[in-house]
Amino acid sequence: MPSPATLTDADIQEFNARQARLGLSADQFNHSDDMNTGDFDGEIIVSPDPEISKIEPIFVPFNSIKELKGLIGTPDSAFSEGKMSDRFIDYPTAPPPDRISLLAKAKDACDFDWQASPDEFHGAHKAAESYIMGNSAKVAAWEPMLNARFGVGRLAVFAAKNVVIGKDEKFVVKPDPNDPLAPVKLNFQSVTVEEGGQFVIEAKVDLSTLTFTVKD
Repeated sequence: MPSPATLTDADIQEFNARQARLGLSADQFNHSDDMNTGDFDGEIIVSPDPEISKIEPIFVPFNSIKELKGLIGTPDSAFSEGKMSDRFIDYPTAPPPDRISLLAKAKDACDFDWQASPDEFHGAHKAAESYIMGNSAKVAAWEPMLNARFGVGRLAVFAAKNVVIGKDEKFVVKPDPNDPLAPVKLNFQSVTVEEGGQFVIEAKVDLSTLTFTVKD
């Protein structure tokens, strides 16, 4: 088995802070310290759907789009304090107030999708991404709608110290068939991909890793 990258104390603190942000302890992992494809007949599949996933997900509940941003998003302060630019974030124009008010009363995601027009449906998805990854103040008008569609749920998390993808083996992230656009959070210290190995993303993934090494 290849040796994972050497990490500094600052690296470990960064990883532990990400774990804490997710509500997890520093040593709270899904499987064990390491995920090695060699232990899973050459292919690890992870998914929010336990029927598909070879490793059981950790589910972190959230009750608003703001809470979801707190789990996986970029802090608004990064933009307001000038640490990051949001010039590549597409902030969609909000629908009229009467439509926002109506859709904000949707009973659940299915009811929302049934009532929303195609433009409103696609706009809400774009606004949700902008809210989470950008400056949420710029899509604040959307927030009641976003809470109705995305605000209550649970985030599937997969955490490990080291992920090792062996020669010609695969690590695959698959979506939940019942909610294919739901994000999946991966929090690792290191990822090592051996020659011919594949890291396959089929879902909406938020990946955090301190090192990502691909070997020829």
